[in-house]
Amino acid sequence: MESIQPNDLIYGETYHDSIIADSFLPLHFDNLTFINCTFEQTDFSHSDLLDCHFTNCDFANCSFEESAIYRSKFKKCRLTGTNFSECRFKDSLIDACDARYATFSFSKTTHFTFENTNLSESLLQQMTHHKDLIFDTCDLEGADFTQTNLDGINLANSEFEQLLFSTELMRGCSINAGQAAIMLHLLGIQIQ
Repeated sequence: MESIQPNDLIYGETYHDSIIADSFLPLHFDNLTFINCTFEQTDFSHSDLLDCHFTNCDFANCSFEESAIYRSKFKKCRLTGTNFSECRFKDSLIDACDARYATFSFSKTTHFTFENTNLSESLLQQMTHHKDLIFDTCDLEGADFTQTNLDGINLANSEFEQLLFSTELMRGCSINAGQAAIMLHLLGIQIQ
């Protein structure tokens, strides 16, 4: 595998099966594509990812805390335990990823989609969404949405048996009939 220093990455290039060395500094990635790449860096805090695509990359237990992620896509990536707290996501997608135990708390989102992604036991607390926070066919088992306003959020085609949420912030959330029964049970309401 070829090893590349982050400063040597070329705008607009696609990198396959490469090792991206640790820079020990916040990164500024612009218009880059990474396929099956290994990142030696685990702390991406305060980084900027603009127009980047990551496919089959492993970011398990990495930190992107307080990063800006605009017009970027993570597809089939391992995001288990990844820290995205206080990130700014805009026009971005997390698709077919394993994001169990990931943290998105206190993030701000605009046009941000989770699609076919496992978000079980993830922290999505106090997220702020300006437009289009979408959960499309996701596993939300045990996800924690406390203090996140779910008005306008559609959870109907995602799955969960347990979910943490703030009752007062559920108004305007769309769920299916089976999920309604689960929610009522979680609220301690008995259905006869």
